[in-house]
Amino acid sequence: MHRKLTISLSDALLTGYREMAADEEAERKALEWSEALIGDIADETWCNPVGSV
Repeated sequence: MHRKLTISLSDALLTGYREMAADEEAERKALEWSEALIGDIADETWCNPVGSV
């Protein structure tokens, strides 16, 4: 038997999340910032410590 996961948010919290999501400029900046992080990680030199001396 599967149970449905439900999360109850207060009206004020839900309203706040909706307002943040509606702010297209802030969403655009957040996406730009997060995409830049991916670029930063892609430039990193990674090493595998397993088996290294």
